[in-house]
Amino acid sequence: AGPATQRVLATDVLRGIAILGILPMNMQIFALYPVTVFYPYAGDFTDPINIAAWTLLRVFIGSKDLIIFSMLFGAGIIMAEGSRRTPGRTGSALHYRRMAVLLAFGLIHAYMIWPGDILVTYALCGSFVYLLRELRPIMLAMLGILAFTVPMVLLFLAHFVVQSLSPHRQNSLISEFLPNAETIAHFNQVYGGSWLAQMENRVPDALMNET
Repeated sequence: AGPATQRVLATDVLRGIAILGILPMNMQIFALYPVTVFYPYAGDFTDPINIAAWTLLRVFIGSKDLIIFSMLFGAGIIMAEGSRRTPGRTGSALHYRRMAVLLAFGLIHAYMIWPGDILVTYALCGSFVYLLRELRPIMLAMLGILAFTVPMVLLFLAHFVVQSLSPHRQNSLISEFLPNAETIAHFNQVYGGSWLAQMENRVPDALMNET
């Protein structure tokens, strides 16, 4: 195999490793109430051992592999652009065809199989970041830092904003992270029912993940 083929193969192997690391995080969503992915005390398994397992999984496995996968997604955009370019043409048409196919698979996955789909997000983000591919590396790094910083600042400010909300609104937010037994039972009942009945939860859950 030539150098180009070896690079593609190495990238695919690393992508496969990253996906295997993401799988344990998704298994939490398969087995538990969804918000436990962000707040483990929302579920039934809140003993020290399970909380330690949640923390180790979140910090050392899932989050790292998700970052690797995202970086490889960006690298794949550049590699595809360079390998398929012909004289007088760019790889734009190919890229947007790939994103359209990815979007189609994501929509099918999200609304027919599992609302935790991330392919729609990748397709939409991939269509946007492609426009930034020719920026200088320092500018890309600054944009990346900004993309991470903004949501972190918003979360930090939310800590103070929540305290100024009405008691009713605060209780509503708390119930999102500490669902009662009735809420969890209804969730399990819906997803344990027929495919059509699951649409009651699947559609809004998918929309929330996508937006």
